[in-house]
Amino acid sequence: MGVLRGFGIIIVSILLFLAILLAGIFATISLSLSYENVQPRVYNISYEIIDTQIGVKVIEDQLMPYTGVYCQTNTEIVQSFGNYTLAIPCSVAQAGYDSILNYSVNYIISDFYYKDYDCTFTECFKQSEIPLFLVSNYARQMWKSLFFKVLIASLILCCVLFLISEKKSNSPILIGSLIIVNSLIVLTLEKIGTIIAKAILSPISLALSEENINPILSQLVGIFFSESSRIFLWMFIVGLVLIVMGIVFKITGLGFKIGKKIEELKAKDVSENKVSESDVRKIIKEEISKKNLPKQKQQRKKK
Repeated sequence: MGVLRGFGIIIVSILLFLAILLAGIFATISLSLSYENVQPRVYNISYEIIDTQIGVKVIEDQLMPYTGVYCQTNTEIVQSFGNYTLAIPCSVAQAGYDSILNYSVNYIISDFYYKDYDCTFTECFKQSEIPLFLVSNYARQMWKSLFFKVLIASLILCCVLFLISEKKSNSPILIGSLIIVNSLIVLTLEKIGTIIAKAILSPISLALSEENINPILSQLVGIFFSESSRIFLWMFIVGLVLIVMGIVFKITGLGFKIGKKIEELKAKDVSENKVSESDVRKIIKEEISKKNLPKQKQQRKKK
């Protein structure tokens, strides 16, 4: 029994470690992909791409020379920027190059962030040369959903670990230690994410000059893991609290009392089940004897 218990604790601990790690990653990405975090970071990247690849060609050569005459009879100018067609107010267009570029970048960011992506996560990759959906509200909701699913799984595993542990005070110490170790991994997610970003976001690097690739990729990784420090702090505090609780349980003997109470309840349930089985047997015997009683009386009368 002790060997099985120990093996069970090891398996549950490994599963719990992985579940906590995934919960930390999903929570970090979900919080990081809020519009307040995405907008300023994507703005710098988008501004540079549009400014170097589209800006001078479209804004200065095609748009600005005609704003004065066109805006005398119209309130806005319709202009294409790559795959986007924007209706730029004349007040913005007449304010100059920086005003037009700033308006265009903010419009594009808001559009792809709140866009309704009618595709699965893998399908969106195939449909887009540049996977902007990765930093959209669509992606944020997906990571948020995954976080809650893994969180529920983690809580279930914590309960299982507590029940199968012989010394109940060891459970919060073990769980707290697993959370703290994972919090340190979460803190280094930005460095780990840089390697992944170079593979996933390579199409974006093609639109930039060679000397700007590394800074841009660094900014992109920062979008996904900008809240890693906050998640690290939350996880570290929770883990520390659980460890302190486990130590208090050991000192006060509360963990032993809880374990003893659980064992008493289990023993009580077993004894009640045994009594109920014996009662059932007695009832069956009584019923059989009742059915046989009339037959015995009839046989006596015949005699």
